[in-house]
Parts: sequence; C-alpha cells; structure tokens
Amino acid sequence: MNILLIQLPPWGIETIPLGLAYVAGALKGHDVDVLDANIALFHHAPELREVYLSQNTVFWEKEVLKYKRFFIDICKDKKYDYVGFNANRFSLPILEIMLPCFPGTIKIVGGPAAQDQNARQKIKADYFVVGEAEEIIANIIDGSEQGVAEYNHKVVIPKKKPDLTVIPDFSKFPLSLYTDTKGIPISFSRGCIRKCAFCSDWATTSPYRSRNAESVIIEMKENSKIFGRKVFSATDLLINGNIPFLDNFSGSLIDQKLKFSWSGQATIRQEMTQPLLEKMRFSGCTFLSYGVESLSDNVLSLMSKGYSSKTAKQVIKNTREAGIEVGVNIVVGFPGESDADIEETLTGLSEIGQYIDTINSLNLCTINAGSVLDIKSSEFGIISGKNKLGMEWEDRHGSNIGVRLRRYGRIMKAAKALGLSPRWSNAPGF
Repeated sequence: MNILLIQLPPWGIETIPLGLAYVAGALKGHDVDVLDANIALFHHAPELREVYLSQNTVFWEKEVLKYKRFFIDICKDKKYDYVGFNANRFSLPILEIMLPCFPGTIKIVGGPAAQDQNARQKIKADYFVVGEAEEIIANIIDGSEQGVAEYNHKVVIPKKKPDLTVIPDFSKFPLSLYTDTKGIPISFSRGCIRKCAFCSDWATTSPYRSRNAESVIIEMKENSKIFGRKVFSATDLLINGNIPFLDNFSGSLIDQKLKFSWSGQATIRQEMTQPLLEKMRFSGCTFLSYGVESLSDNVLSLMSKGYSSKTAKQVIKNTREAGIEVGVNIVVGFPGESDADIEETLTGLSEIGQYIDTINSLNLCTINAGSVLDIKSSEFGIISGKNKLGMEWEDRHGSNIGVRLRRYGRIMKAAKALGLSPRWSNAPGF
C-alpha cells in the first residue's frame, strides 16, 4: 500500500513530530511518505515566525486561510491509497482545504481533532482514530480490524493502548528543517500519574505506561548512529512517573559509558531525591521542566497537583544543586484563586528564584475540552455559557479575564525582576 502521512499546523517547529513518526514506524513494510506541512509552512512564510513563537491562536482560526494556495500546491500530484492526517482543533481550516486534494484516497484523521465530536461532523474523512493511533492505523490498512478496536461508523476507538514496542521511524522526515539542529525526540513513557484539573492530556493517554530502560537506550544508540546526534529530548507528559525506570535508565547510561545528553518534563515528587538527581546528571540529564503551576498550597490542592509548595521548593533546589538546569511552568487564574494565593506564589518565587533557570510558560488558566474543569465546571463555580472554554470564562468567586490579567501582570513583573522572562505566554498583550 502507498501511504502518505501529513502533519498539519499548528505544531512545534523544534523537532520531528514524534506521534507521526510512531505511525510511520508501525507501517514498516508499506510504502510510506511523510509531508510535514507545519514545518513546510514555517519555511515558506518567514513572516509567520512571530506567529509560531507567540502561539497566536487567532491566526490559526482565521488568518491562515490566506495561505490556502500553499496547502493546495504541496498536495499537488500526490496519489496514494491512504492518507493520514495528524490534526488538532486549530488545524481544522487547513484540513478542510487539504482533504479534497486527495480524491479516491482513503482518508484517516487522528490527533486531538479526531476526538472532537463537533469537528468530526464537519470533516469529510473515512476514519477518525480516537486515541493513540499507531497500531490502529496499521490494522485498518492491513484489513485486520477485528479485536483491536470499536467501530462506530467512521470513529475508531482502540480497545487497548499500544504496548510501546513500536520504534518511531524518522527516515522520511526533513530533519535539517527543524530549529533544533542538535537534538532527537524520544519517549520514555505515555500517560501521566497525575490528574490535574486543568489538563485533558492525562485522560486521553491513560493509563500511564513506561518503556523498558534498555529499549530506550537501544533506540538512542541507533538514532545517534544514523543521524550523528547525541542530544535527546523526551516528549513525555512527565519523565519521572516511574522512579525505578529513571534510576535504571540513568544507571545503564553510566555503566555503558554513553555520552548522551537528555532532558524532559517532570512532575514534583518527593522521590526526586538529591542522590537520584545527581545520578541523572552524571548520566547526561541536563534540563528538567517542572509543571509547578503555583506556589500556593490552596491552588495546588484545587488543581489536584498532588504535592505541597514546600515539596516543590525542595525538589527545585535539589535539582539545581545536582547540576541540572531547571525550568518551571506557572498558571495564573485557576478557579478559586485569590489575591492571597498570588502573594504566596510571589513570595515562593523570590525564595527559589536563584534555583530556576527559566520560566518555560506563564499562562492564564484556560478551560480545555475534556478536562475536569470542563466536565465538572459547576463544582469549581464556573459560570456555564458559550464562552466557558478557553480563557474568557467567569466564576462565582468573582474571577474574570480582567481580574486574571491583573494578577498575571504581577507575576510577569516579578518574573522579569528575577531575570526570568517567560519563553511562552498565552496572555493577550504580554
């Protein structure tokens, strides 16, 4: 079978989209091509650089249609038996442009867009894969559908999660076009051990599963040999969901004397002790990004983060003293947050600012479809209405976009005073 896999914008520009690479790996034995329309657009239109860097969602919802001809042209003369699209909700205008470019081709849509019932009603595709796609797409194409999924008309839902034995295939991706010129993406696990109220990712990737440490190292060695790179960025929701894995992985890298560098996102856990962090650093770990979100115990409890501000401060200090650079994410305006909670976060930042190298993101709290905030919004005092999703919501505690922007401004000012200007922000005007 001839198969084309397409990554739609908006997506990251730093490195290969790992999810699509896993699908390519699952389709070994077929004639597979890859079209990363996201990185192609980035290089085609230099004027969009700021759009990508600022995560300008308004552009993707409306203004991207100015590039309709570009998306049609990159599909020209491409004839395949199957075409698979990885799309999110901001990709829908582009998806509607590109789908008619493949008449007579079986079209499969995956990614967050496939999980949106309203989006599915608008999209003319043959299959929508809800969830992790690699094994399902392989079964659809091979015709062995029974026993692996539930079919509801066009919607395909896996009966079980992949066992993480598929190795991603990077061979068809334009590696030189991504902005990270040194790294390779890798995955240690899928899912998350936390159930943060504002996040929808943990629900769609549940249950948490981690790979075998040696299989990860084999993949690192193979890709280092093929691409000549020794820097690996884990794309996991968190790399420290399985502490024994992390300990074994670090120890094996040390025992094999492998000179790799690696980094990833982590959660605050008491198990992130000084000895473990020092072992991780000696094995090549250079950077950890912690989803701290707040340094107010009240807000951490409302968010269901599973730790205290005291533990967060200690883990951040331990990490930096072990020689690992520290990044943090902060969320402002969670329902139930008060001005006193903002004061606690400001005080906490001043206490541990010396141990933080960067604030990766400083964002206003948004309500994401499928998150606990969405599903149980009334329990958080959120006033339902057409503007509930996104960042324009209001609650019965008196929080609205104006209040949240004022609090956000205070955190932003304090962060800049500490020399920690955030890399990402979703707040308008900042």
